[in-house]
Amino acid sequence: MKLLGKKSATVALAVTMLAALCASGCSPMQQMQSTPEPFDTQKPLETPAAFVQVVALNAASESSAATVSPTPAPTQPHSASYLASGKSANAGAAPAYKDVRGECKYAVSSNRSDFFYTRDTSMDSTWHATKGKQSITIEPEDGVTDITGFYFKWDAAPPTWDLYAYDSAGKETLACSGGKNGGLTEFAPVPESMTGYRKFQFVSTNPEVPFAIANFSVYSGGVPEFAPRWEAYDGRAVDLLVISSHPDDESVFLPAPAITSINDGKVVVTGYMTWGTAKRRFEAEEACWMLGERYAPTLRAAHDMMTNSLESMERYWPLDKAVGYVVELIRKFKPAVIVTHDVGGEYGHGAHIETSLAVQLAFEQASDPTKYPDSAEQYGVWKPGKLYLHMYGKDKITYDLNAPLAAYNGESILQVATSAFERHRSQAAKGWTVESTGECSMALFGLFASNVGPDTQHNSIFENIAPGTMEGLNGKGTEASPNP
Repeated sequence: MKLLGKKSATVALAVTMLAALCASGCSPMQQMQSTPEPFDTQKPLETPAAFVQVVALNAASESSAATVSPTPAPTQPHSASYLASGKSANAGAAPAYKDVRGECKYAVSSNRSDFFYTRDTSMDSTWHATKGKQSITIEPEDGVTDITGFYFKWDAAPPTWDLYAYDSAGKETLACSGGKNGGLTEFAPVPESMTGYRKFQFVSTNPEVPFAIANFSVYSGGVPEFAPRWEAYDGRAVDLLVISSHPDDESVFLPAPAITSINDGKVVVTGYMTWGTAKRRFEAEEACWMLGERYAPTLRAAHDMMTNSLESMERYWPLDKAVGYVVELIRKFKPAVIVTHDVGGEYGHGAHIETSLAVQLAFEQASDPTKYPDSAEQYGVWKPGKLYLHMYGKDKITYDLNAPLAAYNGESILQVATSAFERHRSQAAKGWTVESTGECSMALFGLFASNVGPDTQHNSIFENIAPGTMEGLNGKGTEASPNP
C-alpha cells in the first residue's frame, strides 16, 4: 500500500520497511524476484528459500502490455449486490438511511445486562445469548418511522432465525428469515409494507446455536449500500477466486480483475489468508460486497505479523498449512481463474510473499487426491484453468482503471475500488490508500500458470476458457461449469 503521511513505528523493522516503501514507491525488492525459475514437480516439496513457479509457460517470450477495453453490461445483472439497486457508490448525495439503534427499546431472552455491547462502537465487545429459546425484540420509540432493516455483525456463526413484524393490532407476520448465507455480516430487510410497524422480533429457529453479536444497527429511511445481502453459496463453480493476504489487499492491489469480471457477468469470490482484528473481518465483508461479490468471503483464523521475508513469515504461517488452506478453497469453489499477490510481496511484505507462493503450489496440488486428502474427500479435486499474479512480468494484462463500467452505473474500476476500500476504515485511518499508479498499480497482472494454453490476445483473464472448458479439464458434468 502507499503511505500518505508519516507513520510512527515502534520497531526497527517497520521503520526500515516504510522508509524503503516511500523511497521506491512500492517494492524495495523491485522486480528482480518477479520472474522465478520453473518448479520441478518431480522433486519432493520442500520449504523453498526463494520464489518458485509451479507451471512453466513460454518463458522465452514476454508480451507487451495490453489494455483491457470496457466490457459490456452482463446479460444477467448481479442481483445480490448494491449494484442492482441502481445506487452509485460515489453518487455524492447524503445517504437516505439513518441508524436509529439508539432510538429503540429492546428486550432479549437472556443476558439482558450485556445486550448494550451490541450497540456500542466496539466490535470486540459482544453479547452472547444462552442456548435454548432465543429472541430479540425491538420497538422503535415515538417519532422513529420507516424501519427498513436490521444489520448484524456476528461474533460467531449465527443460528438460523425468523424476523416477525407486528402491526398496530398486534398481528404477527413473518417478514424474512436468515442465518444461512455463511457471512459474519447480515442484513435483515423489512418489507416495504411493514416499514411503519412498531414492533419486530428475531426468533432463533436453531436453539442449539446461540446468538453472538458484536454490533447491531437499526436502519430507517433507506438501506445502506455497504450492508451485505449475501446469497447462500450453492456449491456451483465460480469464475474467479481472489486470494488476498489481508482485509484491504482485495481493494488495494487485486480489485481490477474482480471488478472487470463482475461487470462482465462473472461470479467472483474472495478468500483471505488472515483477518486480523474483529473489526477487520467485518470491513472485509463490506468491501467485498461493495466490489460486487454475491457470496461472503472466506476468512482464515491465522496470526498476522509484518515480516520482510518468506522465512520469517513461515514461523507464523507454516507453509504446508497455508497451501492446504488454499487447496481447500480451490476444491470448494472450483474456480476457472485464480488471482493473487506479487511474488515479491508488492513492497516486500512477508505475508504477501507467502500468500503468492502458497497459491502457486496449491494451483498444482488441488487436482492431486494424495495432497490434503481431507479436503479432497469433502469437495473432490479440481484443476483450475489459470493463475494470474499481481505485477507479474510475463503475458501481461493492463487494466484501464478509468473506463466507465455498465454494471456499476458508469463508475470506473478505480472509483469502485476506492469505494470498497473506504469500508476498511481501520486502515484508511492509518493513512493507507489504493494503489492506482506506479509499479504496484492494481492495473498490472501477468499470467503465471495455465492449464488451458498460453494467452495470445492479452485482453481477458478468461481467454481460452469457453463454456465446457472447465468440464473437459476436470471430467465433470455441467454442474461444475463456471458461468458462461
